[in-house]
Amino acid sequence: MGEQQASGYSIKVEGLDTCLGILTKAGAQLHDLDTSQVRLANSNLRFEAKQVADRFGKEVVAPLVSAHGGGIGPAMADTIRPKADRLPIVRIGAVNPRLTGWKGTAGRNRTKQRGRNIPTNLWKGSLAWGMEFGPHPRTSPRNPYGRPRSGGGYVLGPRMDDLERKLAPLYVPLLAEAFSTAGWPLDDKGSV
Repeated sequence: MGEQQASGYSIKVEGLDTCLGILTKAGAQLHDLDTSQVRLANSNLRFEAKQVADRFGKEVVAPLVSAHGGGIGPAMADTIRPKADRLPIVRIGAVNPRLTGWKGTAGRNRTKQRGRNIPTNLWKGSLAWGMEFGPHPRTSPRNPYGRPRSGGGYVLGPRMDDLERKLAPLYVPLLAEAFSTAGWPLDDKGSV
């Protein structure tokens, strides 16, 4: 089941932390594994997970953001980028979106930023967060997101179970392949 965390959403996979921990410490803890193979498994898993995140972001997350992200949804959909990690991580707001009419600037950068149509780097995450949850309660009088504050989210929060069902079949085989490369193949039931 998916859950909300302080900086985003995460999909829970039973035993995933244990699996990733084993891959990290396998060379030191298990005498029969070749540490170079463990490093290769981790490297391959990072590459493949990034490819899955890129494809999943473009094919699944971007249409959701565009359709349900309010007035800035289409612009925010163009900011989706994968992150290189052993987990498939999709970042929304990884780059500044092009928002016409948005002339925001922050603090000391005001003179350098004047006249630009895009928010400063400090605002990248704020725009994605506001698109998902609506404006901060102290935002006034303007509401650039066109929706009230929602603790459950508008775009990803209500769809976490569906997103998990779509992502797990893409990722679990990568994890099994990483274990096999590391010299610790899994059987049909997913156990060692």
